[in-house]
Amino acid sequence: MMKHVWILVVWVLSATGTYAQAADAGASAAALQRKAEHERINAERALVQKNVATEEAACYQKFVVNSCLADIRAKRRTALADLSRQELLLNDAERKERAEAALQGVEDRKAAQAQKLQDAQNAPKAPAVAKVPRSAASAAADAARAQDADARRQAGNAQKQAQHASNVAAEATKQKQYEAKQQEAAQRQKSSADKAAQSKKSAGQPLPESGK
Repeated sequence: MMKHVWILVVWVLSATGTYAQAADAGASAAALQRKAEHERINAERALVQKNVATEEAACYQKFVVNSCLADIRAKRRTALADLSRQELLLNDAERKERAEAALQGVEDRKAAQAQKLQDAQNAPKAPAVAKVPRSAASAAADAARAQDADARRQAGNAQKQAQHASNVAAEATKQKQYEAKQQEAAQRQKSSADKAAQSKKSAGQPLPESGK
Protein backbone atom coordinates (compact mmCIF):
# COMPACT_ATOMS: atom_id res chain seq x y z
CA MET A 1 0.00 0.00 0.00
CA MET A 2 2.80 2.40 0.94
CA LYS A 3 4.61 1.57 -2.30
CA HIS A 4 1.52 2.46 -4.31
CA VAL A 5 1.23 5.76 -2.45
CA TRP A 6 4.82 6.68 -3.25
CA ILE A 7 4.30 5.75 -6.90
CA LEU A 8 1.26 8.03 -6.97
CA VAL A 9 3.22 10.86 -5.34
CA VAL A 10 6.05 10.51 -7.86
CA TRP A 11 3.57 10.47 -10.72
CA VAL A 12 1.81 13.57 -9.40
CA LEU A 13 5.11 15.40 -8.97
CA SER A 14 6.21 14.40 -12.45
CA ALA A 15 2.90 15.46 -13.94
CA THR A 16 3.03 18.69 -11.97
CA GLY A 17 6.55 19.38 -13.20
CA THR A 18 5.54 18.68 -16.79
CA TYR A 19 2.49 20.89 -16.43
CA ALA A 20 4.59 23.62 -14.84
CA GLN A 21 7.07 23.47 -17.71
CA ALA A 22 4.26 23.63 -20.25
CA ALA A 23 2.65 26.48 -18.33
CA ASP A 24 5.93 28.37 -18.21
CA ALA A 25 6.42 27.87 -21.96
CA GLY A 26 2.86 29.06 -22.64
CA ALA A 27 3.29 32.06 -20.39
CA SER A 28 6.51 33.00 -22.17
CA ALA A 29 4.84 32.74 -25.57
CA ALA A 30 1.89 34.83 -24.35
CA ALA A 31 4.25 37.44 -22.93
CA LEU A 32 6.10 37.68 -26.23
CA GLN A 33 2.81 38.01 -28.10
CA ARG A 34 1.61 40.80 -25.80
CA LYS A 35 4.93 42.59 -26.16
CA ALA A 36 4.51 42.46 -29.93
CA GLU A 37 0.97 43.81 -29.56
CA HIS A 38 2.20 46.71 -27.44
CA GLU A 39 4.81 47.53 -30.04
CA ARG A 40 2.16 47.38 -32.80
CA ILE A 41 -0.20 49.67 -30.87
CA ASN A 42 2.58 52.19 -30.21
CA ALA A 43 3.58 52.10 -33.87
CA GLU A 44 -0.02 52.60 -35.03
CA ARG A 45 -0.50 55.44 -32.52
CA ALA A 46 2.60 57.16 -33.85
CA LEU A 47 1.37 56.63 -37.42
CA VAL A 48 -2.04 58.13 -36.58
CA GLN A 49 -0.38 61.20 -35.09
CA LYS A 50 1.86 61.55 -38.16
CA ASN A 51 -1.04 61.18 -40.61
CA VAL A 52 -3.11 63.69 -38.65
CA ALA A 53 -0.31 66.24 -38.80
CA THR A 54 -0.01 65.71 -42.57
CA GLU A 55 -3.75 65.93 -43.13
CA GLU A 56 -4.08 69.05 -40.94
CA ALA A 57 -1.41 70.73 -43.02
CA ALA A 58 -3.40 69.85 -46.14
CA CYS A 59 -6.59 71.30 -44.60
CA TYR A 60 -5.03 74.74 -44.46
CA GLN A 61 -4.80 74.60 -48.24
CA LYS A 62 -8.55 74.13 -48.56
CA PHE A 63 -11.35 76.68 -48.41
CA VAL A 64 -13.25 74.99 -45.55
CA VAL A 65 -10.38 74.71 -43.12
CA ASN A 66 -12.37 74.28 -39.89
CA SER A 67 -14.61 71.55 -41.25
CA CYS A 68 -11.59 69.68 -42.61
CA LEU A 69 -9.76 69.92 -39.32
CA ALA A 70 -12.81 68.74 -37.40
CA ASP A 71 -13.15 65.64 -39.57
CA ILE A 72 -9.49 64.79 -39.27
CA ARG A 73 -9.50 65.23 -35.49
CA ALA A 74 -12.63 63.11 -35.13
CA LYS A 75 -10.95 60.33 -37.08
CA ARG A 76 -7.89 60.71 -34.86
CA ARG A 77 -9.97 60.40 -31.68
CA THR A 78 -11.69 57.26 -33.01
CA ALA A 79 -8.39 55.66 -34.05
CA LEU A 80 -6.67 56.52 -30.76
CA ALA A 81 -9.66 55.33 -28.73
CA ASP A 82 -9.58 51.96 -30.49
CA LEU A 83 -5.85 51.64 -29.84
CA SER A 84 -6.37 52.59 -26.17
CA ARG A 85 -9.08 49.95 -25.89
CA GLN A 86 -6.70 47.31 -27.26
CA GLU A 87 -3.98 48.48 -24.88
CA LEU A 88 -6.34 48.25 -21.90
CA LEU A 89 -7.21 44.67 -22.85
CA LEU A 90 -3.53 43.78 -23.00
CA ASN A 91 -2.86 45.43 -19.64
CA ASP A 92 -5.79 43.58 -18.08
CA ALA A 93 -4.48 40.27 -19.44
CA GLU A 94 -1.04 41.02 -18.01
CA ARG A 95 -2.50 41.83 -14.58
CA LYS A 96 -4.44 38.57 -14.59
CA GLU A 97 -1.34 36.63 -15.58
CA ARG A 98 0.70 38.25 -12.79
CA ALA A 99 -2.04 37.44 -10.28
CA GLU A 100 -2.18 33.83 -11.46
CA ALA A 101 1.62 33.59 -11.28
CA ALA A 102 1.60 34.96 -7.74
CA LEU A 103 -1.12 32.49 -6.74
CA GLN A 104 0.80 29.65 -8.36
CA GLY A 105 3.90 30.72 -6.47
CA VAL A 106 1.97 30.53 -3.20
CA GLU A 107 0.68 27.08 -4.10
CA ASP A 108 4.17 25.94 -5.07
CA ARG A 109 5.59 27.14 -1.75
CA LYS A 110 2.82 25.38 0.14
CA ALA A 111 3.49 22.17 -1.79
CA ALA A 112 7.24 22.47 -1.10
CA GLN A 113 6.62 22.99 2.61
CA ALA A 114 4.24 20.04 2.70
CA GLN A 115 6.84 17.89 0.94
CA LYS A 116 9.53 18.94 3.42
CA LEU A 117 7.21 18.11 6.31
CA GLN A 118 6.44 14.74 4.78
CA ASP A 119 10.15 14.03 4.24
CA ALA A 120 10.91 15.02 7.82
CA GLN A 121 8.19 12.71 9.12
CA ASN A 122 9.42 9.80 7.00
CA ALA A 123 13.10 10.35 7.82
CA PRO A 124 14.59 7.99 10.44
CA LYS A 125 14.70 9.68 13.78
CA ALA A 126 17.90 9.74 15.79
CA PRO A 127 17.70 8.32 19.31
CA ALA A 128 16.71 10.95 21.78
CA VAL A 129 19.53 12.15 23.98
CA ALA A 130 18.59 13.07 27.48
CA LYS A 131 19.52 16.66 28.10
CA VAL A 132 19.98 17.99 31.58
CA PRO A 133 18.33 21.37 31.94
CA ARG A 134 20.80 24.17 32.22
CA SER A 135 19.45 25.18 35.63
CA ALA A 136 19.85 21.64 37.00
CA ALA A 137 23.37 21.38 35.57
CA SER A 138 24.30 24.72 37.11
CA ALA A 139 22.86 23.62 40.45
CA ALA A 140 24.82 20.37 40.30
CA ALA A 141 28.03 22.25 39.49
CA ASP A 142 27.41 24.69 42.35
CA ALA A 143 26.78 21.80 44.74
CA ALA A 144 29.99 20.07 43.63
CA ARG A 145 31.99 23.27 44.10
CA ALA A 146 30.43 23.76 47.55
CA GLN A 147 31.27 20.19 48.55
CA ASP A 148 34.85 20.61 47.33
CA ALA A 149 35.23 23.88 49.22
CA ASP A 150 33.80 22.27 52.38
CA ALA A 151 36.18 19.32 52.05
CA ARG A 152 39.13 21.69 51.62
CA ARG A 153 38.01 23.69 54.62
CA GLN A 154 37.67 20.59 56.78
CA ALA A 155 41.06 19.32 55.65
CA GLY A 156 42.60 22.69 56.52
CA ASN A 157 40.99 22.67 59.96
CA ALA A 158 42.19 19.12 60.60
CA GLN A 159 45.71 20.07 59.58
CA LYS A 160 45.63 23.09 61.89
CA GLN A 161 44.35 20.96 64.77
CA ALA A 162 47.02 18.33 64.16
CA GLN A 163 49.72 21.02 64.10
CA HIS A 164 48.34 22.53 67.29
CA ALA A 165 48.31 19.13 69.00
CA SER A 166 51.89 18.54 67.85
CA ASN A 167 52.95 21.89 69.23
CA VAL A 168 51.22 21.19 72.55
CA ALA A 169 52.88 17.78 72.79
CA ALA A 170 56.27 19.30 72.02
CA GLU A 171 55.78 21.99 74.69
CA ALA A 172 54.72 19.32 77.19
CA THR A 173 57.80 17.26 76.38
CA LYS A 174 60.04 20.29 76.81
CA GLN A 175 58.34 21.12 80.10
CA LYS A 176 58.82 17.57 81.40
CA GLN A 177 62.44 17.60 80.33
CA TYR A 178 62.94 20.93 82.08
CA GLU A 179 61.21 19.72 85.24
CA ALA A 180 63.30 16.54 85.17
CA LYS A 181 66.49 18.56 84.86
CA GLN A 182 65.38 20.85 87.68
CA GLN A 183 64.54 17.89 89.85
CA GLU A 184 67.86 16.26 89.01
CA ALA A 185 69.69 19.47 89.83
CA ALA A 186 67.82 19.81 93.09
CA GLN A 187 68.62 16.22 93.91
CA ARG A 188 72.31 16.76 93.24
CA GLN A 189 72.27 19.93 95.30
CA LYS A 190 70.56 18.14 98.20
CA SER A 191 72.99 15.27 97.99
CA SER A 192 75.92 17.66 98.03
CA ALA A 193 74.43 19.47 101.02
CA ASP A 194 73.91 16.22 102.89
CA LYS A 195 77.48 15.16 102.23
CA ALA A 196 78.76 18.51 103.40
CA ALA A 197 76.69 18.39 106.54
CA GLN A 198 77.83 14.86 107.26
CA SER A 199 81.45 15.83 106.76
CA LYS A 200 81.06 18.85 109.04
CA LYS A 201 79.42 16.74 111.72
CA SER A 202 82.13 14.17 111.57
CA ALA A 203 84.83 16.82 111.92
CA GLY A 204 83.21 18.36 115.01
CA GLN A 205 83.13 15.20 117.18
CA PRO A 206 86.02 14.80 119.85
CA LEU A 207 88.52 12.07 119.34
CA PRO A 208 88.25 9.14 121.81
CA GLU A 209 90.71 9.23 124.87
CA SER A 210 93.45 6.68 124.88
CA GLY A 211 94.09 4.51 128.01
CA LYS A 212 90.64 4.68 129.43
